[in-house]
Amino acid sequence: MAYTTALSGLQAASTSLDVAGNNIANASTAGFKSSRAEFGDVYASSALGVSATSAGTGVQVTAITQQFTTGPINASPRSLDLAINGEGFFVLSAAGSTVYSRSGAFQINKDGNMVNGEGQILTGYLTDSLGNVTGSTGDLTISNSNIQPKATANISAALNLNVSDIPKTAAFQTGFTSNNPPATNTYNYTTQVYIYDSLGNQHTLQSYYVKSTTPNVWHVYVGIDGNDVTPTKQAVPTGIPPENFNSSPPAAPAQPYTIVFNSTGALVAHNTAVPPIYWGAGPATPTIPAAGGPYDTAGSLTALGINDLIINGTAIQPLTTVVDQYSKTDAGASAISIAQAINNSTSLHGVLATVQPTTVTLTSSTYGALAAGDLTINGVQITGTCTDNASLAALMSGALAQNNITVTQVGSTITLTAASGMNIQMQTAGSAAHVNFTNFSLNGGSAVSQVQDSYVQLSTPNPENSLISISGNNPGIAGFSQKIYAGIEQSNSDILQIQNWLPGLGANGPQVVTIDLSGVNQFNASYSIFSLSQDGYTTGQLAGLSVDQTGIITARYTNSQTQTLGQIAITTFSNDQGLQPIGNTSWAETYSSGIALVGKPGTGNLGNLKSGALEDSNVDLTNELVNLIVAQRNFQANSQSIKTEDTMTNTILNIR
Repeated sequence: MAYTTALSGLQAASTSLDVAGNNIANASTAGFKSSRAEFGDVYASSALGVSATSAGTGVQVTAITQQFTTGPINASPRSLDLAINGEGFFVLSAAGSTVYSRSGAFQINKDGNMVNGEGQILTGYLTDSLGNVTGSTGDLTISNSNIQPKATANISAALNLNVSDIPKTAAFQTGFTSNNPPATNTYNYTTQVYIYDSLGNQHTLQSYYVKSTTPNVWHVYVGIDGNDVTPTKQAVPTGIPPENFNSSPPAAPAQPYTIVFNSTGALVAHNTAVPPIYWGAGPATPTIPAAGGPYDTAGSLTALGINDLIINGTAIQPLTTVVDQYSKTDAGASAISIAQAINNSTSLHGVLATVQPTTVTLTSSTYGALAAGDLTINGVQITGTCTDNASLAALMSGALAQNNITVTQVGSTITLTAASGMNIQMQTAGSAAHVNFTNFSLNGGSAVSQVQDSYVQLSTPNPENSLISISGNNPGIAGFSQKIYAGIEQSNSDILQIQNWLPGLGANGPQVVTIDLSGVNQFNASYSIFSLSQDGYTTGQLAGLSVDQTGIITARYTNSQTQTLGQIAITTFSNDQGLQPIGNTSWAETYSSGIALVGKPGTGNLGNLKSGALEDSNVDLTNELVNLIVAQRNFQANSQSIKTEDTMTNTILNIR
């Protein structure tokens, strides 16, 4: 028995030496996790259990466990060397199977995949065509192709115009060309920015600012590659008169593009009136209503739909909440609802909507008894006998006193006024026996057998904004008349839009370029540019890659652009000790480890990534050398047990 016990001790010591030797051998292996031999004692047992006098039969290896503590993280000159600082494993695709590793030495193979030294492909979250990271995972691919150019569509300018500068006496030369540029004594200030066409060709856009003799007014001219592209006033088409304005500024459009500042030096935002219109080709039979408005609804209203109504270029969005607290049946179509929908975006279009009281006009001299159902106002039946307008108004007033509606009567006009937040609805049953409702009218619309609403009036509180442009898929659904203009309209003074520029050189055209001037101000200070940016760029070659701590892979190109190519995925397990080591510092998922819990670095209990670094082996050489000595002593001690047992056996055999 002693031989067996000592032999198990020799085997245990040998295993311990193997484990320590393997740890020492991998002390410089990136991502390696040290192992530890774990032992248990062995007792011989019978059917009734272990005897109280049993001496034990030796030792056995119960497990060789790996220690998943984080190893030292050392810097590396390669951006694709990655280390996980905390919990997690890289997810790798290996010939159709999935393996996991802490070693982050990656490179790009011939197919553009991010791979480790074994050719296993790194898994991550993919991006859509716009570079947005999606929830789909797959093999991470780095494209070496050039980034496509983007044509400039928007320019944003933030600068100061010197209010103390004096207007130029010489007129600015319109229609200038690269061979005949504007004279420097005709403009006060100029800015320059590079823009790009659809092929990535670079062009120069210059803006010329000319101070007007009118205080707080400047004119803007624009040239591209030295040629004038400023919108210009064209001849008025036959039969289409220009819009007449009954307030300042006069009807004649300012030349060529005008911005106006208030007394504090700030740009007058959404200044729709300067200039009003640049005439060009328009519809064959345009509808231009009489000047001065007001534009108001008439008759029954219908609930707004998306893009049904557009005011000064801004789509009025339908309300999603009920604002009419009394008239529930058509709350979404009430005058109050339409007015609030318009006012929700007043800051964008500069128009204010107000709800006027409902006015009922009686032209008939026939009166009599009103029965139930003949006349209903906000659900209240108006019943009783009336002999004239005054008695009819009295019937209404008495019936509606508890409904926050006041009734006034002057001559043949009866006016109903509702409390704030309340819509007026009137419904008649046609021609009653004693009151001829066919002669009722409501704000110009018939009041027979239908629900009627008070009307909405549009106005421009800012005196600089006298233009109200109404369009949309169906503006009549809100009771408004549609204004159809011919040509190009300066919708507001914040935006200057170049519409007819032809880049040439095979690029797409005409190319529309919008210049946002909302950041321009006018103070008594030197001319200065705070920012002047545009959203286009030429083509670019891949110049480098970077990975941030959340695993976002960003490509840098020679045109100073960046693009997100994906996001590295990492995973954790419920039981790391249950992973099956498969060599090359990789592990496979097992039943004991639990399923892989894949996520993005830095989320939950997942660690962050560190680019330009590698995680070294977590082997402690000092500890392992001590373990070697201990294992060696154990081996020697168990050998001594065998030697002692052998001596005792020989003694017995030599008895005579």
